[in-house]
Amino acid sequence: MALTGVPDDWMPGQAVQVRCEGGALPNAIVVDAVIAWRRGDQVGVSFTSLDSQAGPMVAEYVSRAAK
Repeated sequence: MALTGVPDDWMPGQAVQVRCEGGALPNAIVVDAVIAWRRGDQVGVSFTSLDSQAGPMVAEYVSRAAK
């Protein structure tokens, strides 16, 4: 997942916790992730943990965003 407007100190390899809420999400999603890359104020994150309730919400969100 790519994020924009992140803090300047978020660097590749760093563990972070990401909270996504609002929009089409029925509930907030909180995941542990690692910064995979950084370009300016954008980073790509790879999830390292995802609880069983958040998994289906993330899959649905990503599916809609890809359309």
